[in-house]
Amino acid sequence: MLLQTGRGYIIPQGEITLENCGHSERLLWLASWAATRFGLWGEFVDAAQIHDAGKLYLPRYDLLRRPLKASELEVLRSHVALSWQHASKNGYSRTAQDVALMHHERWDGKGYILGRGKEEIPLSARVMAVLDAYDAMRSGRPYREALSPVEARREIRQGAGTQFDPQIAGLFLEYLEVEWPDC
Repeated sequence: MLLQTGRGYIIPQGEITLENCGHSERLLWLASWAATRFGLWGEFVDAAQIHDAGKLYLPRYDLLRRPLKASELEVLRSHVALSWQHASKNGYSRTAQDVALMHHERWDGKGYILGRGKEEIPLSARVMAVLDAYDAMRSGRPYREALSPVEARREIRQGAGTQFDPQIAGLFLEYLEVEWPDC
């Protein structure tokens, strides 16, 4: 049985777990702030909701239950292309398509799958990279504990200029410090 969670986004009910439940919801919350701050508006909020939709099409959804082998990591990385296909086929905006395809690109060009860097990555995808990484750091996994707010902020700060657009990382950290010091 399938569960409709948004415009065209479905999750097999047996696949909902404590680890993935809430990720999209938390990103929607963060995306609301980012949409206002960066002038991305509603399209960005849609993008937050479907940015990882490609994970639903992976042959083994249980890949996230433990640290991955190299071959499994390659399969997992394919979720960005699958997410882009999902967004394209279901009529999502260009912003949502860009976020789906490029939210794992890095400021230094060492991300995946296109290897783009700096301003070659659309603003929307650079913003999502920070939000997605922060939520992943703050969320526990079966194979690791969640980072504390202080540890996650330190990781974002250390990744500014390499993994993340330094300006976006800085603005996000300022936002957290002022609005959500314990988050």
